[in-house]
Amino acid sequence: MEPCTKTPAPQGEPQLEPQLQAQAQVAVLVAGARQDCAAVRVQLQEVGEAVRSLAEDLAVARVRSSTAVQDSREAVARACAAIERAEALSAQLAQRLEQAESARAQVAARAGALGEEVQQLRTALDHRPQLQHAVGVVMLVLGCDADAAWKVLTRLSQHTNRKVRHIADSLTAQVACGAGPSEDLVAVLRLLQDSPEVAVGARRRS
Repeated sequence: MEPCTKTPAPQGEPQLEPQLQAQAQVAVLVAGARQDCAAVRVQLQEVGEAVRSLAEDLAVARVRSSTAVQDSREAVARACAAIERAEALSAQLAQRLEQAESARAQVAARAGALGEEVQQLRTALDHRPQLQHAVGVVMLVLGCDADAAWKVLTRLSQHTNRKVRHIADSLTAQVACGAGPSEDLVAVLRLLQDSPEVAVGARRRS
């Protein structure tokens, strides 16, 4: 068997096989680069959409935040207004309570005064006979009318710090036992009769 011998290429002809391989490799690289570019383009589009979505979300969040801040401010303003109204109502209520307490105190004082006045009137009615008797005794002793005799008794009550009914009871008791008014008491009654108020009243009725 004859050994295979490689026939040498004729000189002067171009070697096409390496060029074809190089071109094929370049084509493969170009195709890969195009695919990579396409993938990058898709990723960039996705990133852009994500950025736009994030921007929209931020805008919505900003609007909601602004709305929430405005709502909170309005709520705070309403709360402050409600507090002011409550304080005003509380002050008015306190003033009305104070007025009611003052009115109650006045009514109580008036009721007490009326009760005391009623008691005095009852006492006066109970001692009316003694008072009339004492007025008659003074009229007899001094020779004056009933009004002047009553004024003398009231003046005597003021000077001696004794109630008129007590003085009337004393005069009535003295007359009842037959002794009559003492000389000292008669002298005092005459002095009181000569006082300006009683004397003027007596002259007006004469």
